[in-house]
Amino acid sequence: MWPLDLGRGGDVVRIGAHAVELWRGSSSGVAMVARELLPRRGSIYDASVLAEPLHALAARIERMRASVVLESAFAPVLLADTGGLLTNNPQIEALLRHRFGLAYGGEGTDVSTWKLRTGYRFGDRYALGFALAPAVESLLSEVGQKAKVVFTAWSPALAWSLDRFSPWRHWPERSGWWLWPEQDRSLLAFFDRGRVEMLNPALPAGDTVHEIEQSIAVEQIRAGVDVGDRPIGVAHWHAGDRPKGVSDRVTWFPVESMEVDAARAPGRKAQDLRAATP
Repeated sequence: MWPLDLGRGGDVVRIGAHAVELWRGSSSGVAMVARELLPRRGSIYDASVLAEPLHALAARIERMRASVVLESAFAPVLLADTGGLLTNNPQIEALLRHRFGLAYGGEGTDVSTWKLRTGYRFGDRYALGFALAPAVESLLSEVGQKAKVVFTAWSPALAWSLDRFSPWRHWPERSGWWLWPEQDRSLLAFFDRGRVEMLNPALPAGDTVHEIEQSIAVEQIRAGVDVGDRPIGVAHWHAGDRPKGVSDRVTWFPVESMEVDAARAPGRKAQDLRAATP
């Protein structure tokens, strides 16, 4: 099973395709305290690139305990349509494993050995699934043992973001779009009544609010639906990563710091909601 995130205190190790980062929360905010670049782009097919950067980062971890946030390069995510016909967890797991096999399987990749995680509830039309390959799990365990660090929780980055921010709480009818940034892509999800109903797990990162709104329009066309001008939640790790521009539809969710942002959108104060200390 995945070691679950049972608390928000302590250090957080962010693991992405290009770097590993150490983030630390305090009473005044959340900030990155160390960053190690990977020697080459990492993925589920090449998890070994994490070993040396993670070991170097481990020396900076306080009390030798940290939770891990795995971006989708190392913990893939997808959304499966159940058709409304599946009624139990074994059926959902079989569907997710089949879908992960189609997306990531191939010679030398045995998806049947991957660990799966989902927040599916009976009655949901769609099942959001995350996967953890043995190579990634083994490497994290080996680095932890060698560095004498306890990784107390392993969370897929999208799941971590939803747990921290619960963006639908700020939307009418708990319906809107969630844009979550990763080092090599963005993830775009649509929520209705707090449940995910659309997902693009590999969206090119947009630098402006206009590009984000265009991507959402394209996503609706791709899915064959029109949900109107629903609210948009846009997260960003670093203050300098915030997409340029303003929109009445957008609420900002920065991970870094917890101070109120004074930026304004036309006609109103821009919303800027901070994460709880990780």
